[in-house]
Amino acid sequence: MNDIRDYVMFLKAKKRGSHSRYHHTWKGAISLMTVQNYISTLRHFYKWYKSMGLETVIIPQLIQSPKVSRKKINALSDKELELILKAPLEIEERKDIMYRNFLLILVGYLLWLRINEALSLTFLQILDTSQILTIKGKGGKERRLFIPELVQQVAREFQKLRGWHIQVKRKNKRYWPKYIYTRTVQDKNPELIFTCLDWANYGQQLKRPSTSIFFRRYEKAMWLTKRITFHRLRHTFGRHLLNNNVDLYTLQHLLWHETILATQYYVEPDDLKIIQAQTSLIPKVEVSPKMNVRIMQALQY
Repeated sequence: MNDIRDYVMFLKAKKRGSHSRYHHTWKGAISLMTVQNYISTLRHFYKWYKSMGLETVIIPQLIQSPKVSRKKINALSDKELELILKAPLEIEERKDIMYRNFLLILVGYLLWLRINEALSLTFLQILDTSQILTIKGKGGKERRLFIPELVQQVAREFQKLRGWHIQVKRKNKRYWPKYIYTRTVQDKNPELIFTCLDWANYGQQLKRPSTSIFFRRYEKAMWLTKRITFHRLRHTFGRHLLNNNVDLYTLQHLLWHETILATQYYVEPDDLKIIQAQTSLIPKVEVSPKMNVRIMQALQY
């Protein structure tokens, strides 16, 4: 068991050359997350091996993964969140793209979904009259959450714009230099919310790299120095709830964390909060005037 662990750690520390077509080498060393995945695969293999009734020298529970230091939660400030919400309304020229991107930002912040969960949402789920969304998220577990009325209103307006006639320039510019005609595009997935809206891929499910493209555009247009990602909206949701005095165990339930250890990274107490926490106990302590006199006399001597 120690030999397996030492070998995986050796792969992590080993430096390689650049990748080429003929030599199967990679630049740099294996990350610690990859080492974790390797060791986790070995652990599950030996668990399965033992469940089949076969004898093994290695005990699966003793194969421990190295600890990965988690990054600090870097949420958006109120001003940055306001700018990123305004970005699609001010930048996008097409109305359907504006509604789609604005709805995606709202889903990331108000529904705190992960990117894969959000991109698989349907209009039937969002526009449910009960305003309860039931999804199968990370780990295959069923989760329920409340859909705000604002999200449903934007989704209704966006649904009306789906199947919009897109104006496409004719490719033969030699004979038709100024001619523009209206082309009706067939919606391939009318039930999906977040789809491509260009004429070539209209209706195909939106991919994660596509969301990063317009987030980069919004950063430059709104002069944002902080990198905007969809998952950062989820972090912003958690940090803002903590600032509104929501306790950590409630936040753990909302973010669907299995343990409180994942939720504790959202806590970032500053000096002002520490002072407020300490001074909140002072009114509960009652000191008589005689005690004050004794304290002053003791301090003089």
